[in-house]
Amino acid sequence: MAVSLAPELDPPERAKYLSVIDKFRELGVNESISLPQLVVVGDQSSGKSSLLEGLTGLYFPVASDLCTRFATQLVMRRAGKEDAATNITILPGPTSLADEKHKEHLQSFEKSFATDEITGNELGHILNEASVHMGLPPISTNDSAELASADAPDKRFADDVLKIELSGPAHAHLSIVDVPGLFHNPTPFQTEDDKIIIRNLIKAYIEDTRTVIMAVMDAKSNLANQEVFKLARDADPEGQRTVGIITKCDAVQEGDEANVMNIAENNVERLRHGWFAVRNRSTREIKDGVTIAQRHEKEKVFFSGAPWNQIKPERRGVGPLQKFLGQLLHEHIRTEFPSVVSDIESTYSRILAGLDNLGPARKTTIEQRRFLTAIAAKYQRHVDDSLQGNYDPELEPGHSLKLRKHLQDLGEGFAENVRKKGHTYIFRTAANVEDKEYRQPNKRIDLPTNADPNVLDNSSVDLSSSVYTRSKNSKKKKKGSESPFDIPDRGWDASNQYAQEPNSAPSVSPPPSPSKFVQDAEDGIYSWIRQTYRESRGAELPGTVNPAVLQNLFHQQSRYWESIANNYLKKVHNAISRYNEAVFKGLLAEGEVRKSLQLHLADSNKAAIAKSQLQLDGIVADERGTLNTLNHYYAENLEKLRKDRVMARLQKVGLGDGEVTQINMKELLSAASLSNEDQAVNDIHDILKSYYKVAFKRFVDNVPNSAVERELIRSQKGLLRYFTPEHVGAMGDDELAFVAAETYSTSTSRADNTQKAERFRQALDMAKKVNV
Repeated sequence: MAVSLAPELDPPERAKYLSVIDKFRELGVNESISLPQLVVVGDQSSGKSSLLEGLTGLYFPVASDLCTRFATQLVMRRAGKEDAATNITILPGPTSLADEKHKEHLQSFEKSFATDEITGNELGHILNEASVHMGLPPISTNDSAELASADAPDKRFADDVLKIELSGPAHAHLSIVDVPGLFHNPTPFQTEDDKIIIRNLIKAYIEDTRTVIMAVMDAKSNLANQEVFKLARDADPEGQRTVGIITKCDAVQEGDEANVMNIAENNVERLRHGWFAVRNRSTREIKDGVTIAQRHEKEKVFFSGAPWNQIKPERRGVGPLQKFLGQLLHEHIRTEFPSVVSDIESTYSRILAGLDNLGPARKTTIEQRRFLTAIAAKYQRHVDDSLQGNYDPELEPGHSLKLRKHLQDLGEGFAENVRKKGHTYIFRTAANVEDKEYRQPNKRIDLPTNADPNVLDNSSVDLSSSVYTRSKNSKKKKKGSESPFDIPDRGWDASNQYAQEPNSAPSVSPPPSPSKFVQDAEDGIYSWIRQTYRESRGAELPGTVNPAVLQNLFHQQSRYWESIANNYLKKVHNAISRYNEAVFKGLLAEGEVRKSLQLHLADSNKAAIAKSQLQLDGIVADERGTLNTLNHYYAENLEKLRKDRVMARLQKVGLGDGEVTQINMKELLSAASLSNEDQAVNDIHDILKSYYKVAFKRFVDNVPNSAVERELIRSQKGLLRYFTPEHVGAMGDDELAFVAAETYSTSTSRADNTQKAERFRQALDMAKKVNV
């Protein structure tokens, strides 16, 4: 029978907390969140196993070549003599939990004894069996040839945990995790790779902030050279969760006791929980059959003698250590328990959310159609909200899901681009000054002195002014030399990802019948109109205008509308594409389903874009055709321009509103009269300007309303209204399977998460029964 070190009863609360945490561990909760625990770490030769013997009353196998390749959890519970028992099982680790078959295999391992005492040989055999059951070499294997043989397991270490549960009247409620011991010199059966793996395993345990570290050192060793304490310092720099334990005090050479006692008194490596000194069974005593009960007696005698009796009684011997660890673990669990439960709740919620994203099983056509119908319905609700501006308040500014915001920005940017950059020449006022409404700041085009408006050389013209000048580097091109005449569309920056400035000028198709003109440095647009008027003379009488001239001039003046509109349409496509990508990413966690759905919708999207482009081409073609308007705004503009011209002429001879002056009829008539050609040029300018204003308003309304809203947004075959529950209902079985059929990985993930959710649900039910 194990010798009791703590005869007094443990508080019931301690047993309750310890039991719940153990249940959490059995449920595999620790694969996702950390649990409060005591972990003992040390070198293989530090006396760690002998220390655990003293704490648990369990005889460990003694072998210098012993190498455990997994962690061991030692759980002690106080029970009546009639309930004394030992139960040994394997807790599958995170790796094994992912493999249902292997998990069941591990859980089938169980060794039970109707006593809390088993011999070292018996435990050694059990450890060997457990190691093989985990798919590892036996722990006692020291034959390098055996380890290297073809039949040897590939695995060297496992993240599974061997749980040894001891119940009996001599035990205090305590749980300790023992990890494989550190070693420094590789051997044929403990390789350099094993050395690295063990260090990483230890680090994984002690770096967990919910782990209290029991760091064990051999009293004969120099503390500065103890690697386990270096690892502990790295994981716990302030020493807030480390307990130092000194073993083999009886092996210290005479004269070195003061150094060890100085450490034990917390004067060297200061730890919040301090140090303990113990005396374990020596190798000779083990061979001589010294029992654990005798071990306790020898330890008491040893520490009662000088100089070791100078260590505080509560800090020497395995009895005070066991009592301290029990209290420490209880307080640690009680302190961490609320945050552990909170972590379990949040993890459980994430698992359920993940299952919700995966959706129900989709093995049959009915299940696939039901799944995709639900996704389509959610998508259409999201589209409705986005187009109405009902956005998630958590979205960051400029987020791609704010679709209506981006469409509005792009529409306004399109109108602004056409207004500022859509015209080739700047219209002038009746006072013959540049009309500020058509200023094009910092906009430059290449224009030769004598060229077709669709022809370009390297001459540079600044359109920020109506006075055009050739650049110093320009060279006059030979007659007949031609190149595309482009004005760079620098784009409109709406401070979002869809309104980016193009790097190159848009490609513009030249008008069908370009006219030759001479660019006059004094009055730009008038010179262009005059030259075009002269070059277009037909059978009309002098002073009258060939109707084809106005049409040709308007086509040249508005020639950049098409490229600006095409650029706008591409940005809208991009905005909707990014929106759809973001929505489907939120609705479909499964990447393969998203990809399949996008492929399924690709053809309809291409058709919608093509129809939108066709609509835009039709709008542009309407503007390139016969000039026509019934808008009274045209007549009102023209009338105002003509009145302004008359007023400007009168003001030249000193006449103005409210002024009394003598009238020189000859000067008045001279000022009011113009040559037939001048009158024609002025009329053409004013008609062109009046019509351009009307056409501009019509164009910047028609493109967004027809090419975008009608064809891309509202159309049942557009980019947003095609994927609907009705569409899913009409899909064939093969189409459904292509998009929504469940992959093996999805099926496996659902099964794993369903099982995991059940385990966490059970953990939460247990947690609720504990009154914190």
